[in-house]
Amino acid sequence: MANKEQLAILKQGVAAWNKWREENPDAKINLRGAKLDGLDLSGANFSKADIRGTNFNNTLLIMTNFSSSKLDLSFIGKALYVLLSSAVSIRNVVISLSFIFLFSFFAILISGLKLLPSSIDIIMISIITIIITVSLIIVITNFLYYFFHIDVLFSKEQDGKDYYLSTSFKDSDLTWAVFDKANIVFTNFSRAILTGVSFRKIVKLTKGVESKNNFEDTVISDHDVRELLIYSNAAGFFLKEKNLRGFNLVEFIIRNTDLRGTDLRQANLSRADITGAKLYNSARENWIIDDIHCDYVYWDEAGEQRTPPDRDFRPGEFEELYKQLPTFEYIFEQGFTPLDPLIMDRVVQAVNKRHKEFSLELVSFDKRGQPHATFTVCHLEHVEKAKQQIAAGYEESRIAPDQQAQLMAAVLGLIENQNKLIDKIPSSRGLEMGDTYNIHGGQIGAVGQSASASGNTFQQIIADLSRLHEEMQRSAKTPEQRAAADEVAKAEQAARQKNEPAMQRHLKNVGKFALACAKSIGTEALSEYLKKITLGI
Repeated sequence: MANKEQLAILKQGVAAWNKWREENPDAKINLRGAKLDGLDLSGANFSKADIRGTNFNNTLLIMTNFSSSKLDLSFIGKALYVLLSSAVSIRNVVISLSFIFLFSFFAILISGLKLLPSSIDIIMISIITIIITVSLIIVITNFLYYFFHIDVLFSKEQDGKDYYLSTSFKDSDLTWAVFDKANIVFTNFSRAILTGVSFRKIVKLTKGVESKNNFEDTVISDHDVRELLIYSNAAGFFLKEKNLRGFNLVEFIIRNTDLRGTDLRQANLSRADITGAKLYNSARENWIIDDIHCDYVYWDEAGEQRTPPDRDFRPGEFEELYKQLPTFEYIFEQGFTPLDPLIMDRVVQAVNKRHKEFSLELVSFDKRGQPHATFTVCHLEHVEKAKQQIAAGYEESRIAPDQQAQLMAAVLGLIENQNKLIDKIPSSRGLEMGDTYNIHGGQIGAVGQSASASGNTFQQIIADLSRLHEEMQRSAKTPEQRAAADEVAKAEQAARQKNEPAMQRHLKNVGKFALACAKSIGTEALSEYLKKITLGI
């Protein structure tokens, strides 16, 4: 059971708890089986604490320190797990009991047949057996009482009984929490927010017991991503097109790693070594690369063209060049029309087809002030050439003013006809994975089973989802809202991979909070899309 005095201090607040820890650095922290769900314990110091069986469900634990703590099952919990989960163990128990029964039976039989020399011998053997049995019971009982608190099992209080179960962080916010060198076998992290969490050198998270850690619906549900966080070394792990957004990768070894298509936005790679990494089509907005070590990288699609080609980066040069993605804007001097997103998206695709080295990406449209579109490229030296290509491509593809009204009428007619089909389509709760909604030129249209979003719309979807995620992160105040923001991030990653079923699956879980945020940032098309996906209207 948890130490009641320590528990009372903790419930005074994080400031009081951390102050007490500073004043008592050698105190053994015992919070076993405590019920701490639904609290705000952000920044608390639980290092080297025994928190086996503690309930942290739906708790705010941002930047909390769990380093070198004990979170695995107790001895009795492990024994129960083995007995209840292993048919082999149950068979062994049955066999052992059978031997005891047979031994007892033959002992009685021998006694009945008077095969022993005398009744005195039988009495002496019986007395010795009783003494040994009683002694073993006393020793085992005391051992369990003092070391495993068997009294908790018979306690009327529920908190202590959780000690024999696994520690649970279900639905908690563990952003930037630290679990370095902690023992987390059997720990439940399902649906927890784990952005930036540090899992370095976790104890006993090895093959064979990893499945007992529940990482369902978390950003580290992927095995290779989890291994990267544990060992701080990417050697041998498959990280292409993985989601590392917001991850704490400080001082990690990521040499010669394939990161093509990987989401590295807001990831902290300070003092990491990424020499030889393949970074084509990786998302790197707002990544942190302070004092990063890099001799050379590969930006091309095949991962074969070294940059720089004939030398190494000077110390600090990579950081200076790539700390922020080079950005430029295209101004719509003749105004902005609903057709422009579709036109510009096709222009971007055409430019990327001719110049893959640009890694040109359409970030956003903004109608406020002077209408403009914002783009990013991979290298600063590509900005001017990419800007020229965008301007030329748009001017060539732009619809003449006298044709815009006619074309818009045709598009609106198509949308109206599509909208008439909505009532005939099941709500999103009953949709199969093949049922999708398409975005065309900033408008929503419903289409039938097995349809998919057209390829030239995904850039706009990605841009809108990115803005939505940033707004949700900024506005989120509850674990549920932070979980919804995390789902939007996953949907954005799926959109980048043009995996619309996965994108829809994540968006179905975002709820009304996402709808409110989408409306607040003016993404009308995305708002309508979310309504159809989440509410079926």
